[in-house]
Amino acid sequence: NDSEYSVKKAAEQTRLYPDIQPIRNNSSAKDNFEKALVTVAAMNWDVISKDEQSGLIESVDTSLWFGFKDDIVIRTRDKTIDIRSLSRVGRSDLGANAKRIRLFIEQFNRAD
Repeated sequence: NDSEYSVKKAAEQTRLYPDIQPIRNNSSAKDNFEKALVTVAAMNWDVISKDEQSGLIESVDTSLWFGFKDDIVIRTRDKTIDIRSLSRVGRSDLGANAKRIRLFIEQFNRAD
């Protein structure tokens, strides 16, 4: 999958899952980046790349049963964190990507 954080993908996610919104807080981009990395580690995702300068973290989550890989891109900014998750194969993920994003948001908001 293209790891670029695209406006098209963001618009599609908003249309399909209006309850999933960017995380908004009062933290700096640096603090959000570090906290996002801690959250990714807690969720046992594999970090593919991380670039604090651009605020991007690319990771992969692998399903237990079939070993399907889903690509995740997290974009951190001052006061905002966006996340996208996209399956590599198949027409439908049966809501797995939305569930993953919701869990990330929950974990991120609970992390200290």
